[in-house]
Amino acid sequence: MNSNIGDEYDDYVRYILSGENKKFTILSDEGNPYSYLIKNSGTENKGTFASRLIYNFAKEDNNPQTDKFEITVPYLASQVLLLYNQAPDRGVVVNYKRLHDEDKDYKVYYAKYDFQTQQTTFVDISDSTKYNFFIAARTKKSVEETQNICFLLLVNKDYPASGKDADDFNASFELTAMPVFDIQNLYTGWIAGKNGTDLNVVNFSPGPWSFILPGVRIRPYSVSYGNLIYHNINYYSSDRSELTDSTYVVNVHFSEEERMEYPDDDLSDASTPCPSIQERVVTQRIEYNFVRGEIKIHCNAHTINKYEYKIKKNENDDNDENYITVIATSNHWDDNATLWVKNLYSMATLIDAYGVAFSTRNSAETQAAIEKISYSHLNTDYKIINKETGESEPEFQGTYHYYVSTDYSSGDVILKLIFDTR
Repeated sequence: MNSNIGDEYDDYVRYILSGENKKFTILSDEGNPYSYLIKNSGTENKGTFASRLIYNFAKEDNNPQTDKFEITVPYLASQVLLLYNQAPDRGVVVNYKRLHDEDKDYKVYYAKYDFQTQQTTFVDISDSTKYNFFIAARTKKSVEETQNICFLLLVNKDYPASGKDADDFNASFELTAMPVFDIQNLYTGWIAGKNGTDLNVVNFSPGPWSFILPGVRIRPYSVSYGNLIYHNINYYSSDRSELTDSTYVVNVHFSEEERMEYPDDDLSDASTPCPSIQERVVTQRIEYNFVRGEIKIHCNAHTINKYEYKIKKNENDDNDENYITVIATSNHWDDNATLWVKNLYSMATLIDAYGVAFSTRNSAETQAAIEKISYSHLNTDYKIINKETGESEPEFQGTYHYYVSTDYSSGDVILKLIFDTR
């Protein structure tokens, strides 16, 4: 065996902090798994084994916070620095900058709780001069899953040996924290000319077409083109995971149904499309580089458009009770969109109770911001094959449209992205 007492101590400390063995761990099995560490940090946030640094950026505070640490760790000993985000509306990205010299016996680990496995995961950053990590905003879900807290583990593996004294690990590093948005999903996004009012500046294969990203509607909304009777969310999930030390990815799955009525529809005329029903299934993948201010958005939507009409059970009876409601399918839409955007932090930013909106100010900013763009739309019309039941079938294979270019000659072309945040 090539291991020594220093290696064994290093493994031992991470083992009891991992929670791998529920009967031999210093993690709590009730509430916050790090409650014993928090208790050890004390009221002054500086205990014998654990210390704690609390971040609590105000909503209007965008200035970075830098803290320098000088921590002495004796040989065959360790220290924990808990990092806690108390802000309820924004995550925090922390940049670790090593100031001490690298040494094989001095270990630094970034540690985070994995809610799925109920264990602590460790990343060895001992030889890194810089390392970035993300701490979630303090929400009900992040607290339940212990995602608004993480820690740095400092381990001194050095030990006395024949002819050699053991040295202290004089750890020295800076932590620079910046508040960042904790994206939950894309609510909507579009490109429009004439200072954001003309959607017909994007050219698709058949001609001008609206470039509107398939969004997720979990916030209250209203419509101007009819009477919204109901809007049901059938399914919604949004999961965030770290892709790299500077990028996190959000995967969104969403299903909804809404029913609209239009004032000029004649509900008793079977030849006229009546109240409409729209069913949508949307998936989104959002890769957010919170260090460089870049975002990659991939959206897919499958939409089924239906309509209601009424027919008579008895042709000679005009009473309301003689009519039955039938639902038929008018068409299916399949939309696939990709938009890669940079320079996010130089855009105009608006924060509200639901999330954050980014907007370019002119065509030059829009052209500089868009790194990659694509969009395809497939429309498949349906025809009724049984008027009594509403049974429908595809009328033909469908029409396919795709993005070609953006016309920047129609006033200032604006890009706007609106995100819900956690």
